[in-house]
Amino acid sequence: MNKDVERYYTMIISCLFDKIGAHAYLFGAILTVVDSTKVETIWTLSTIGVCGFVIGAAINLMIPATTYLYIWADYFNLLGSLLYLLATIIARLQISQLIVIFGDTIYLIDSILYMLCWFQERRLVIEQYGQYMLLK
Repeated sequence: MNKDVERYYTMIISCLFDKIGAHAYLFGAILTVVDSTKVETIWTLSTIGVCGFVIGAAINLMIPATTYLYIWADYFNLLGSLLYLLATIIARLQISQLIVIFGDTIYLIDSILYMLCWFQERRLVIEQYGQYMLLK
């Protein structure tokens, strides 16, 4: 199988886990606002969501990174996801709030790294092909 095709399929699988995780996490957050008495359901949805993020981040590590920036971004993504998972597991302890704040900080760094990667790739595409528009 072509390496680009293999990379593409791996990215799709990772994206699916992220999408499932995002929806489960969102439903848990909505349920928290609507009916906060269903603690077990909220915890289950949050845990499913965070597990989806962890699996998606782990799959991202299987995709060969093109730059060191991508490698760091992928590892920060996994670290942020694992911190969220830890905070979800120990949700009843006070320290879980600090872990979530630390996880948010890691996710912020992660998003900045991914944004820098995107700008680098965009610059390379413009250098190679000129101004390239995805949408017309």
